[in-house]
Amino acid sequence: MLKNSSYMNGSPQILFVDDSRTARKLARKILQEKYRVYTCASGDEAWDLLRTNTSIKIVFTDINMQGMDGIELLNNIRESSNSRIAMLPVIMITGASDTEAAMSDVFEQGATDFVAKPFKKMDLLTRAYSYIKLSEKVSSLEDQLGIDKLSGLYNETSMQQHAAKFLAFAQRHKTPFSIAQIEIMHFDELLESIGNKVASQIISAIADRFKTKVRKEDVVARTSTAKFAVLQPVCNQIRSEASIKRVRTDIQNIVFKLGNKSIKLELAIGVSCSNIDSTDQTVEDMMNESDQALQMALQMSREHFSIYKRPDENVSPQTNINRHNLLDSMKHFIDGEFDQINPAHLQDMNRKAIHFVEFMRKRLYANSS
Repeated sequence: MLKNSSYMNGSPQILFVDDSRTARKLARKILQEKYRVYTCASGDEAWDLLRTNTSIKIVFTDINMQGMDGIELLNNIRESSNSRIAMLPVIMITGASDTEAAMSDVFEQGATDFVAKPFKKMDLLTRAYSYIKLSEKVSSLEDQLGIDKLSGLYNETSMQQHAAKFLAFAQRHKTPFSIAQIEIMHFDELLESIGNKVASQIISAIADRFKTKVRKEDVVARTSTAKFAVLQPVCNQIRSEASIKRVRTDIQNIVFKLGNKSIKLELAIGVSCSNIDSTDQTVEDMMNESDQALQMALQMSREHFSIYKRPDENVSPQTNINRHNLLDSMKHFIDGEFDQINPAHLQDMNRKAIHFVEFMRKRLYANSS
C-alpha cells in the first residue's frame, strides 16, 4: 500500500519500494526526518506513481519482489520516453541470496548504486543526500544547455527564453508571432502496447522530422513526454496554420514497424497568435491560449486543429457569409478585381487559397517526379 510520511514543505521526495513491510517501515523512519517518503509494496505500484508524480528525486527498490520486481522496474525507468523518469537515480537493495554476478548484471542495466540488507541508517541517508544533490546539479546543467536529452530539441526552459525574445521583438516592431503546441494523441495507450524503448525511438524520430521540416527561423521544443511546442517568429495565423499542418502531415505519414504491426501517429495542434496591438501580452498568456486551443483540438472528431480566438477577434454576428456571396468574391478574384472583394470574405478565401496552393504544390511535384 502506498504511503507518504510527514514532511516539511519543499523537502525532496523519495520512493522506497520493497514487499517487506518491516523494510518499508524502517526506511520511512530513517528518511522521513529530512525527506518526503513514499513507500510501495511492488514494482507495479511504484511504476504507476513514478508516471504521475513529477517530484520524486530518487528511487530505492528491492531486487526480488512479487509481480514486477526491482529489475523490471529499473528497466522501465531507464527505457522511459520521459527523460525526467529515465534519468532518476535508482538504488538497488540487495539481499543475502543475491549473487555478485546478479548484481553485476543489474549494474549494467543502469542501477546507480546498491544497498545491502539489513541496511543501516547511514546507508540510506548518505546515498539519498549524495544522489539527490548530483541529480539536481545534472538537471541544472541540462537547463543551462537548454537541450532535451532524448529528442535533441530545446527543453521547456530554453523554449520559454526564446519565446520571451520573439514576443518582445514582435511587440517592438508590430510583427506577428505564433506559438503552436502539438501533442501525440493517445500516447499513453500506445505506450502500454509498445513499451518504453520503442516509444523513445518514436519520440526521437518525430524530433528529427521536426528539425528538418520547420522553417529555419522556428524553434522547436519538447515540453513533456508526448508534447512539443513550435515558436514561429514573424508568422501570422494563416502562415502558421499552413506550415504547421504541412509538418503534421509529414509526421503522420511516417509508418513505424514493430514486428508485423504498423504504427501511424495522429497529432493534435493548438495555436495562439500574438495580438499585434497589445504590449501587455506575455509568453504565459500565449502558452495558456495555445494550450486551450490544443485541448479543443484533442476533443475534435476529425480536424484536431484549433486556433485560439480572443473575444475581440470573433466574427460579428451580423456577418452573413454564404456560398452564393462567396462565389461573387471568387469571380472578382479570378478577374483580378481585388478591390471589389467583400472584406468579410477575405479570411475565408485565404483559408481556401492555402489548401489550394498546398494541393497544387503536391500535384506539380508528383507530375515532375
